[in-house]
Amino acid sequence: FSLIFVGEASLKIMGFGVMYFRSGWNRFDFAIVCGLLFGFVLDRFVTNQLFLSSISSILGFIRIGRLFRLVRFVKPLRAPINAIIHVIPGMTNIGALVLLLFFVYAVCGMQLYGTVAIQGDMNEQANFRTIGNAMTSLFRFSTGENWNGFMWSLFEEREECETDPRYNEESPWCVHDRDYPGCTEVNGCRAGFSVFVYFYTFTLIVSYVILNMFVGVVLESFQSCQEGDILKPEDLDHFIKIWAKFDPDATWYIPASDMTQLLNNLGPPMGATYQGH
Repeated sequence: FSLIFVGEASLKIMGFGVMYFRSGWNRFDFAIVCGLLFGFVLDRFVTNQLFLSSISSILGFIRIGRLFRLVRFVKPLRAPINAIIHVIPGMTNIGALVLLLFFVYAVCGMQLYGTVAIQGDMNEQANFRTIGNAMTSLFRFSTGENWNGFMWSLFEEREECETDPRYNEESPWCVHDRDYPGCTEVNGCRAGFSVFVYFYTFTLIVSYVILNMFVGVVLESFQSCQEGDILKPEDLDHFIKIWAKFDPDATWYIPASDMTQLLNNLGPPMGATYQGH
């Protein structure tokens, strides 16, 4: 099968030249062929098995990518695939908004609860001591995973805690394993009632507003793709044939006086039904 794909791409490049790369599907086929050739070269000339095993999963994914070519020939598959492609820009914008939201809440969490002593569901992995732990903890809470248990752990009383812990440069806080020994354990007291406002607002925004935005973008993309199914490949072929009669030199332009006749010759759905007077 790999030889068939390579031969098909070679014949198309020789026949169409640079025009071959104007089609998105042709560019996708060319990327698959390049991946297949790259894998063949590695299998033939590279003897380092450790290196080959590390990229075997990538090569396997490239081989599986050949199946996506069937989407062009199976109409029920074109709608969801086109929807996925069209939804990527919208998802990127919403993803950037979510990342900004997580960053703002992570910084606020570090400022408000970064010095609270570890207890209960607040542990070495789920805490607000560092920006990394805060971001990963918020990502976990966005899925609904025990965010309320972590909230109540922050609100629980601490024994022998410090009301206002201060940072000492000579004995910094024990945040990472590399800080031991010679560091000071963070032993701040519990969080105040602000913890309820913090977690309830975060959960409401992420679970309802952001989630509905994702769903809305996906539904709008599906609707746009379904509206685009009005034109069939046969309609486009018919348009090319009719246009060639008015523009035999392929200049991409026709006189404005020929537009009425062009639309009448096309017929629905791209043209108009001729009505004589």
